[in-house]
Amino acid sequence: MTIVRHRPNATILDFFAGSGTTGHAVLEMNKIDGGNRKFILCTNNENNNGGNGGIAESVCYPRVKAVINGYINKKGEKVAG
Repeated sequence: MTIVRHRPNATILDFFAGSGTTGHAVLEMNKIDGGNRKFILCTNNENNNGGNGGIAESVCYPRVKAVINGYINKKGEKVAG
């Protein structure tokens, strides 16, 4: 991510998004420096998670949504979106 630090309008493509870490990092970088970076996350929907949806539905999407909207961390503190 060091390269995109100097490109506040970059679009980042992650073909193996998995848990959504890249999207989370891009949103945090924008928050820190006021950038307008965008991201495209691609992942399969493997690991059906016991019928609760695959990794895209049950891990990646909820994580990115929480980072955008805000969430309560493990310490019970509110983290703004």
